[in-house]
Amino acid sequence: MASIATMDAREREILLWLVGHDSRETLPLLPDEILTVDGLPEITGSELASVLHHAEDVGYVVADHEDRGGMELWTRVRMTIAGLRALGEWPPAGAEHRPGPWDTRRWGTVSRPLLAGLATNPPEGGVVLKSLGHDPPEEWQRWTDLLRLHEAGLVKGALTNEALQDAQLTRQGRDVLAPPADNPLRRARADLDRGAKADAVTAAIDEALKPGLHRLADAHGVQRTKRNGDDENLGVINDHLKAAGAYDKSHHGEIFGWLAIRNVVDHGAGTTVKDRRIERLIVGVEGFLEEMGAL
Repeated sequence: MASIATMDAREREILLWLVGHDSRETLPLLPDEILTVDGLPEITGSELASVLHHAEDVGYVVADHEDRGGMELWTRVRMTIAGLRALGEWPPAGAEHRPGPWDTRRWGTVSRPLLAGLATNPPEGGVVLKSLGHDPPEEWQRWTDLLRLHEAGLVKGALTNEALQDAQLTRQGRDVLAPPADNPLRRARADLDRGAKADAVTAAIDEALKPGLHRLADAHGVQRTKRNGDDENLGVINDHLKAAGAYDKSHHGEIFGWLAIRNVVDHGAGTTVKDRRIERLIVGVEGFLEEMGAL
């Protein structure tokens, strides 16, 4: 059940039902009992339990459940972002600003409008109170989708049992509503927001810094290709640009440090690099390119 392409029709039908399921409702599942729940296809308790366990295992569903003497009791059953994306109900990570079939599904009809509402009408004091048990289903669904926006890195804040405090859009969330031109440094920040360190560093170094250093190399008569026509190593270009007087020792040292971080992340040790270091790398690259007129 890794994607919509690998789900059978029954699994997909049940998961689509779960998209709009009110997670306040408890699901008592008796093995041989046919469930009579609005919108749910005819299914026994054991069949639904099997689908739910599988969906939970692959990260499509979060829930609490326990075995009560032959009956499985499922509570707080909610589809995750991964599950919604597998169903085509949400866009892929980093593609939230792009049009697609998700625009007429959960993303376009509920989640994105909620994100837009938070941008145009921020909650008083930055606090979004959790919907209560007696609130109408649509209010609870708004809270559920807020959790999904938070999970996707489009909204940030401190999540408690009663509220989302200091709620505000992340940079990635703002870019969803007002997508910038394809700017690798903006993309690097969005990648970092969603926890993709390698993508963030690649965008900042290979897609922003590298072209900038190449432009500086051309302006200062520095060779930037090898004899076989391949691009010269950025560390070598950095050395030659300092020697040519394109910039001073401090700039050279900064670039050396950024390339070292890129090497650490590229070799699979990204967990040792704090997000703040990568943020400083992105800010540094942006400042350097602006200073050098190489953007």
